[in-house]
Amino acid sequence: MNSSVPPAPIRKRLTIIIGAGVLFAAVAIWVGQNDPSGYFSLEPKYDGCPLSYWMHHWYLNSWGPVNARAVDAVRSMGPKALPLLIDWIDRPYTSAPGFSYPEQALRGFEVLGPAAKSAVPKLMAMIGKRSGYPRRALKCIGSEAVPALADKLVETIPHTNQLVTNWRQRGFENGAFNVQECILRTLSQMGTNAEAAIP
Repeated sequence: MNSSVPPAPIRKRLTIIIGAGVLFAAVAIWVGQNDPSGYFSLEPKYDGCPLSYWMHHWYLNSWGPVNARAVDAVRSMGPKALPLLIDWIDRPYTSAPGFSYPEQALRGFEVLGPAAKSAVPKLMAMIGKRSGYPRRALKCIGSEAVPALADKLVETIPHTNQLVTNWRQRGFENGAFNVQECILRTLSQMGTNAEAAIP
């Protein structure tokens, strides 16, 4: 008898366990591909519908007016919406008709404002990379983001030996200069909300 082959009852149990695992994985993949509204996900919900549903229904028709219930949904979810909004804001922008994840995430940050302050560290890690959406989200958060922006600005100066002085100047597509440009633009657009950066 070959000792490496498990007895029949154990083989039967292993077959059942493996079969259940394969079935579970297949169902999870199917749900992921066929659940664009997020009904089966762990997304926060409002009035029985997940965040992604409300963001897909941001407007009452194609481009307006804004659906007040969608705004209420984001406001009600509060910081529970942030993991999804952070994920969306880091996705590639699409100009095609339909759902643009970074644009929708930005709308969420606009509604949450300072209530989204726990997202600041992750947004700061993205600033200066690929798109202006993290910078724009930090602007929406306002004064709660100012200390992190000021610290990062000071941190970049030794890497460049100078501070970028004109954010309209191109040629600093990557690295510390680009981070400085994003931070300065954000603080400028905050207006008096950025006063905490002055000291």
